[in-house]
Amino acid sequence: MGSSGKIRLLIVDDHPVVRQGLADIFDRTEDIQVVGLAADGVEAVTMSLKHEPDIVLMDLSMPNMDGMDATRFLLKSCPDTRVLMLTSFSGKERVKEALRSGAVGYLLKDTPTEELIAGVRNAVKHGRRFRDID
Repeated sequence: MGSSGKIRLLIVDDHPVVRQGLADIFDRTEDIQVVGLAADGVEAVTMSLKHEPDIVLMDLSMPNMDGMDATRFLLKSCPDTRVLMLTSFSGKERVKEALRSGAVGYLLKDTPTEELIAGVRNAVKHGRRFRDID
């Protein structure tokens, strides 16, 4: 966590409306600070090196570098950062692959706001998967 005691969050999504909507949600929380918004995996890695977030909320499917590749690169350079995948895909194989890339968990894009915020807090606090996938 940053010197302010807040969870430092980087939001990564290729859709500007989604990025801004997520930023607006987290800006209303007292314990989470949005440190950056990235449009793809390349920006995610670059911004993670610059801002050292505690957690990255990472879209799974993006141009240039998808969330899985970005997670692999990011965790090599920033091993203490947690990655939480955000996806519209509920297919188990795709999600399992995302978790194998190093993500600590995943949330679906239609997750209620309260669950989204709790998911970020939980991923930082516990650093492990919080949804079982068979």
